[in-house]
Amino acid sequence: MAFARDSAVLLRDAYVTAGVDPAEAADLIRHTEYGNDAFSEPDYHAAYGPTYEDASILQWLLAQEG
Repeated sequence: MAFARDSAVLLRDAYVTAGVDPAEAADLIRHTEYGNDAFSEPDYHAAYGPTYEDASILQWLLAQEG
């Protein structure tokens, strides 16, 4: 998880360096971690389960413009 966490920080910093407001950069780059209790058998690597159950992530995703 440290690589993902570090990547999110680097991306936010790059946005700020490019002139984006830090609060906006924090909203543009989201990183969410779940504890071990969020995962279950048979696939402990299935992060999509708790992600799909978190309505705030779906709302954020749908608000993005591409």
